[in-house]
Amino acid sequence: MKCSACSTGTVELERISRPFSEHLPEVVVDGLEQGTCADCGEMMTAYPRWSQLSDLVVAALLEKPSRLTAAEIRFLRLKTRIKAQDLAETLGVTPSQVSRWENDAVTISTLADRLLRMVVASRLSLPAPKLVNIDGSKSEPLKMQVKLTGRGWKTVESDAQAA
Repeated sequence: MKCSACSTGTVELERISRPFSEHLPEVVVDGLEQGTCADCGEMMTAYPRWSQLSDLVVAALLEKPSRLTAAEIRFLRLKTRIKAQDLAETLGVTPSQVSRWENDAVTISTLADRLLRMVVASRLSLPAPKLVNIDGSKSEPLKMQVKLTGRGWKTVESDAQAA
């Protein structure tokens, strides 16, 4: 493919496995493509079927059985393109409270966690998450492996998940 930085070089892409994002390091994605321009040295990463991958991660976050972590709260807010001020108004809290959740200074309450999941689902036109099995006593990051197949992105069950 042509380099988007210099427009003259070519980039040979190879399949890689890496974290979905710096905010969600325990969500590992196998099927991204990365390469370096032969002319300018610019590194490029391609995200095949980005929308499908992103939707899969959001759905897993909305259904995860423990309270959302600070990084997950921030990711979901940014994914919905909602300003912290607007989210605060919707949830009935102050903007500084949203900031404290996202910076891991304060743990989000169980009620606010559930309401945030509903707001995200509504804003993204997703089905309402099942909120009955959330353990509000713990906040663990989502651990998930996702792989690109011929039919799109699929969750892969790891040995750790199966145990």
